Amino acid sequence: MPIPTVLQPYSHAFGDTSLRFAGQLLQEFSADSPTDESDVLALGLAAALACEAQQEGHVCVDLSLAKLISRPPGVAPSPLTVPAIDQWKQALRTSPVVSTSNNDKPLVLDGNRLYLGRYWFYENFIASRLKALAAVSDTTQVSAHLLSESTAETDWQKVAVMVALRRRLTVISGGPGTGKTTTLVNILAALKTADHKLVISMAAPTGKAAGRMQEAVQAAVGTLSPELQPLMPNTAVTLHRLLGVKYGSIYFRHNHQQPLSADVVVMDEASMIDLAMMAKLLDALKPTARLILLGDRDQLASVEAGSVLGDICSMQGRVAAYSPGQAEGLQQAGMSVPVDANATALADSIVALQKSYRFADTSGIGRLANAINRGDKSAVKSVLTAGDYDDVHWLTADVSAELIKPMLVVHWRRVMQSASAAEALAAMNEFRLLTAVREGPRGVLQVNTLAEQLLRRAKLLDIPLDSEHYQGQPLMITRNDSVSGLANGDVGIVWPCDNGSLRFYYESEGAVRSLSTARLPDFSLVFAMTVHKSQGSEFNEVLLIMPDRPSPVVTRELFYTAITRAKQRVSVAVSGQVIDVAVTTTVQRSSGLAERLSSD
Repeated sequence: MPIPTVLQPYSHAFGDTSLRFAGQLLQEFSADSPTDESDVLALGLAAALACEAQQEGHVCVDLSLAKLISRPPGVAPSPLTVPAIDQWKQALRTSPVVSTSNNDKPLVLDGNRLYLGRYWFYENFIASRLKALAAVSDTTQVSAHLLSESTAETDWQKVAVMVALRRRLTVISGGPGTGKTTTLVNILAALKTADHKLVISMAAPTGKAAGRMQEAVQAAVGTLSPELQPLMPNTAVTLHRLLGVKYGSIYFRHNHQQPLSADVVVMDEASMIDLAMMAKLLDALKPTARLILLGDRDQLASVEAGSVLGDICSMQGRVAAYSPGQAEGLQQAGMSVPVDANATALADSIVALQKSYRFADTSGIGRLANAINRGDKSAVKSVLTAGDYDDVHWLTADVSAELIKPMLVVHWRRVMQSASAAEALAAMNEFRLLTAVREGPRGVLQVNTLAEQLLRRAKLLDIPLDSEHYQGQPLMITRNDSVSGLANGDVGIVWPCDNGSLRFYYESEGAVRSLSTARLPDFSLVFAMTVHKSQGSEFNEVLLIMPDRPSPVVTRELFYTAITRAKQRVSVAVSGQVIDVAVTTTVQRSSGLAERLSSD
């Protein structure tokens, strides 16, 4: 579709998808309304902005803050004029393709916020459903081992268990090693003790995350009494599998008409769940179900639109405080917590785990992650330059063969010496190169090419000229494929099977599976991966490669997420200038969810 004439001066400010969407709406508008040029421009800009915002992860666009920047090739960016806010909103209110009260039109204007219709509905639905869940008091009999004497230091794991037993909704946020899995198992054990027949479903956004969750829960269940262990759930699936994928559809088999059978639904890595998927999960819960969300509010938000976990956790400050009624109930169980007379039912459902059991006080990774979260750039540099930590190293050299080769070759030699595909997968996941961006000399595409060349020169890879695949080739799937069951972001390795032919081996929901390389959907090399793609994964050692100059995508959340993918050691290739900007730049996604969650 050609760019509408009225939008041609703005064409460099938008992508093709946004311009096509705006063009379609202008066609509908002109068919039903007088074609006043100012009204056409107002609608065209608004439609393009709403579509562009959604593609960039925003739920809506605030018209009062809207700014358009032209980016013609070879020309310095310059600002473009947008209509005055009052005139702009008035033009939209009279448009036949804009609603102000429901999502029966392509666009919804709600105050100064403009939404694509579906996202306005998702946001309202999520807010109402979460508030309804949080408002239900559903106290379960407390196990004796959870009762304890009050101490000066609050045991937030026990607080989380008690909150989960008192509410239908529980949101548990915490960084790596803060005991989210241990807390979850204690919650489920208490619920199962009270009712052996409870049906519990566990899920995560990706197969890798589901597998990690399953392994962690199984290990923690082993510490329970022999009588309880057989009652506990021992499998976790992807969110898509939980809801039931319908081939060729954006909808799922389970919804309010055909809800999940589970009495308790547990979602791990909740920071990765976007607005649309959270709405579909909530829609699939049966009316009496409990929902437990686990995640890290400080990580990067979902790749798609929304920052749902962050918006939910914003209902409670960094220092947790509870309503007098909730505090009294916790006090009766021997747990003293701060009180806030204005705390809502939703705030009463949130617990932030604060003590890390993985990273000791002497851990560089732990101190670095905390400094990044505080936005303290001086403390970040202090940790990186101290030389006192065996688990943190600052590399200021350019990204080159000399920088990457030492770590890469050592780890990939272990991969290639593996006796089986499962062993190779495990070795591959001990180390990962992470990049902040896709393109450029420090982008994932360039680093992957360099890594492959280095390993070939080191004679660790034998890459034939007449084949697309070779033994030891690490691949990431880049497109969902319902036929093979592979999803965008799944990672695996090409390895020979018993008869010598090459197959793609990958982990999914706790098991190693394989697929013929001829049946693979779209894929890319994954010696290196972006920080966004690394969410839900952990590696013993990480080499993080940041851009050589500040970039809009390099934020505090990205830096923190990258650092906390490492369990034992992290090396960071970054300049001091990039550190300063990254640590002080936070992700700001336009959304009305937090406001809706806090309203009566």
